[in-house]
Amino acid sequence: MSIVIAVLLFGAIILIHEFGHFIAARKCGIFVEEFAIGMGPKLYGRVSGKGTLYSVRLLPFGGFCKMRGEDESSDDPGAFTSKPVWKRVIVILAGVAMNFALSFAVMVFISAASGYQTASVSELSAGYPAEAAGIRPGDTILSVGGRQVHIFYDIKFALSEADGQPITVVVRRGGERLTTRLAPKLTEDGYLLGVKTTVYSGFLNAREGVSAAPALGHLGNAFYTNVFYVKTALHGLGQLITLKIGVDALSGPVGVTSALSDAYTEAVQYGFVSVLIDMLSFLAFLSANVGVFNLLPLPALDGGRFVFLVIEGIFRKPVKREVEGMIHFAGFALLMILTVFILYSDIMKLATGG
Repeated sequence: MSIVIAVLLFGAIILIHEFGHFIAARKCGIFVEEFAIGMGPKLYGRVSGKGTLYSVRLLPFGGFCKMRGEDESSDDPGAFTSKPVWKRVIVILAGVAMNFALSFAVMVFISAASGYQTASVSELSAGYPAEAAGIRPGDTILSVGGRQVHIFYDIKFALSEADGQPITVVVRRGGERLTTRLAPKLTEDGYLLGVKTTVYSGFLNAREGVSAAPALGHLGNAFYTNVFYVKTALHGLGQLITLKIGVDALSGPVGVTSALSDAYTEAVQYGFVSVLIDMLSFLAFLSANVGVFNLLPLPALDGGRFVFLVIEGIFRKPVKREVEGMIHFAGFALLMILTVFILYSDIMKLATGG
């Protein structure tokens, strides 16, 4: 079951990405030759009145949007290359924008359905650093270890990065900002400050004694959760670039499917609602990460194509299509090699229990 869910999640993320390109292309007057649901051999196709082939492919995994003149020069006024740079930028970035929009929309639903946890202190645990440092119930945590805090996950991330070292914690108490320094306490659950923060309920888990989340709070929580996903993705990339972690630390579809399977097995014990929320959380997380990955300035990715458009906009002259095509092809080949390596690494981790 988890494999089916993984295929559906990845498929939805890729399809919404390509749909972003499709909608932007149509709005910018670019002729879309084909919009496909799925990949591989064509099972069904229908040509619309505007000449676009809408098709369903054999493999239920994502899809694609084929625009005229996307990868070659064309004199057709409806070709991608015939449009002004700013229109092509919109089309190229529309896929990533849709990934972030999907992640945000899903997080709004999750927040409204199951509630969320804030950064406002509700209780203190006796004998923990927060109590000794003078933090009180009602305080709102603003930053931990120099990292801004908007949601509860920001606190956990900052503590994991501090790795037990003394850190500065800034809180808001009434109209004041107070600063204290403390050393997190190591427990079997990791490093902790010893605070419990306010939890709001949603419409699926409303219960006595727990306040319902304010309507606008859902939007704020969804936005800052997406910011958190982006920050952690960029942090991981930074660690990879600075060689603090190796490429083997990355996870591909197999690794993600394994993690999703574990989450599904855990959630199914608590019923359908728990499974739904956990799987949607995976969808939001993966969609935001796909958005970040596609923005990287690497050949064959949207970010790489964006770089070429910026160069064209600055110098008023495009890079030769043949040269750009070769660079994108080389980048695609390297990405495929990396994908195979990550796939092998994921399989070895599963085989060895690593």
